[in-house]
Amino acid sequence: ALLRGFAADGVVPGCPVVVRPAGDVAAVASEVPRAAFPPPADPPTADDRARIIEQAVRHEQVVAAVFERSPVQPVRYGSLFSSADALDAFVRANAAAVGEHLTRTAGREEWAVTGECQ
Repeated sequence: ALLRGFAADGVVPGCPVVVRPAGDVAAVASEVPRAAFPPPADPPTADDRARIIEQAVRHEQVVAAVFERSPVQPVRYGSLFSSADALDAFVRANAAAVGEHLTRTAGREEWAVTGECQ
């Protein structure tokens, strides 16, 4: 019953998230075209920065939506797997450690505070 009925837009428009259960944990992921994550130019262009910012914000929105329903261990924005099978294998291999972490951190939030000294 992990995240039963959970639905959200994914990082890439038109690629909704799906819940991929693995025992007591689950991955929340989207199948995306590789072309949605091209390497940025060197130096990054304004279009690169805009795309990355939009995708990073959408990633955070998915994480926040999951957090409203369940403890969550986010992966870094832009983490890609070669296939759904590769993702499933990764989740199964790490399910025990992730489950322990989620149990320890249930009900907690992570905040970042930035300060400036003058």
